[in-house]
Amino acid sequence: MFEKYAIVSPVTHTFEKDPDYWWKIRPALLADEIELARFLQEGRVVIDEKGEKITFPWSIVESAVFQLSTLFAGTNLVDEKGKELLPENAKREKVADVLKTFPTAVVLELWSALGEAVPGWGNASNRSSKN
Repeated sequence: MFEKYAIVSPVTHTFEKDPDYWWKIRPALLADEIELARFLQEGRVVIDEKGEKITFPWSIVESAVFQLSTLFAGTNLVDEKGKELLPENAKREKVADVLKTFPTAVVLELWSALGEAVPGWGNASNRSSKN
């Protein structure tokens, strides 16, 4: 129904160096946009040695993990025993935990793919001119 406005089906990213594996990115809904805005605005709160709260912006890598885990739609990645890493319906926290075990280059590849698939998300510096 909303095909003229946005991506409505998940996009499958095939890994560049291992095309047997893929990661699906689901379309962003307004609720996701609101969660992302809150995440970015709230920042990370740290208590200093005087007991005062200091708010720091999220790092780029933390933002990448949040975005990828929010729009996760599935993957065929498996662990060393051949067991699936994440079910399609995995919670954001579980996806984030798994992403944190990946090499940085893999997360950055996925974040670039997210930027290609979903306007306003992902690594903006790698977006094509079509977005």
